[in-house]
Amino acid sequence: MLFFSHKKLDPIVKLKLKEKTERTLPVIVIFKSSLTKGFITSLIKNKGKIKHELGFMNAIAAQLTLDTIDRLSELPEVFSISYDRKARVTLDKTINYVGITNSNPYNLTGRNVTAAIIDTGVYPHADLLRPVKAVTYFKDMVNSINEWYDDNGHGTFMCGLISGSGSMSDGKYKGIAPGCRLIMIKAFNSVGEGSFSDILSSMGWVVENRERYNIKLLCLPFGADVIVPHTEDPLCLGAKAASDTGIIVITSAGNKGPANDSITTPGIEPSSVTVGCCNCRDSNIRNWSISDFSGRGSKKERDTKPDITAPGFGITSLASNSNFIPAGDRRISPPSPEIPYGSVTGTSASAAVATGCIALYLEKSPNLTSKDLKGILKLSCQTINDMKNAQGYGVINMKKLLNE
Repeated sequence: MLFFSHKKLDPIVKLKLKEKTERTLPVIVIFKSSLTKGFITSLIKNKGKIKHELGFMNAIAAQLTLDTIDRLSELPEVFSISYDRKARVTLDKTINYVGITNSNPYNLTGRNVTAAIIDTGVYPHADLLRPVKAVTYFKDMVNSINEWYDDNGHGTFMCGLISGSGSMSDGKYKGIAPGCRLIMIKAFNSVGEGSFSDILSSMGWVVENRERYNIKLLCLPFGADVIVPHTEDPLCLGAKAASDTGIIVITSAGNKGPANDSITTPGIEPSSVTVGCCNCRDSNIRNWSISDFSGRGSKKERDTKPDITAPGFGITSLASNSNFIPAGDRRISPPSPEIPYGSVTGTSASAAVATGCIALYLEKSPNLTSKDLKGILKLSCQTINDMKNAQGYGVINMKKLLNE
């Protein structure tokens, strides 16, 4: 007979334990403090298999039997046990098109700044290879392939918005910060889904390698439904752990709007810069509006999310050949996409645009903290005629930001 400490279990784990239709469950176990590998191994023994050790947030991801979950839930060292769910990238195809104008008279390119992105991968697009390689490191959590590829296209699109050179468009579709270097960690598969465990392991890699690669920014352009408070949510706790090391974490508000309390995780994490989507139809700010799908925060909370909004409706960036997958570790020449650019919509694009803008500011002020940044954004965003829980401080204004 199993006696679970239900206060430590998320709703999905509770339900699955009640149903007892599965012998083992994929879970994320978060401890109250760091534990030795020997202690963790002794807890698991032969009752399961550890998938990832997440030391940066005092956690493990594992496939565990029900009785092992029972024993762990009773231990005072255990903070929470969550189901290893899936998150999804937050970008949708659209036939609409509004180009983003990258007018940057400040001689800033994001130089000496590195942004890590956890996404679907990156295609070796010419705009990311010429004149220099924009992506300095690629890590594949899904298929363990060393060479660049993107079997979905989402990650490549994000890279182009941040650091694309515009070489195939004579600079027309240049990224916001073409001098910013990128690190791509592929934790999402060909249909845009990624497990919490792979995402958290990716966050851990970023934290552990932040000094080696000078990682200043972490862009998380994805989301999952909120089922527990941010103080218990694994993705939020991972984002907070990264933020605590000095990395500025940028999250998307998600595409679950327009209802209140529709921001997805990890966008609900207070320490992150959460970005909603603005439909900037033209140069007249009176015509701007927050996209219906953009996640809204709560009207009850004092510090309402999202923090800011950015263009993300009908944005143009790099296209991919999603059929290209390197043969093992052999470097082969990829075919060029039939159409080098595409237009899509979503809060992922908004998060990438914001990441590029912040990279420009970090070139000017490299020691900026996440807390300082939020204060600067509050003063440099442009409010529009919409609710606070839809737009946050307003739409990011590059001119105000860089003139601050």
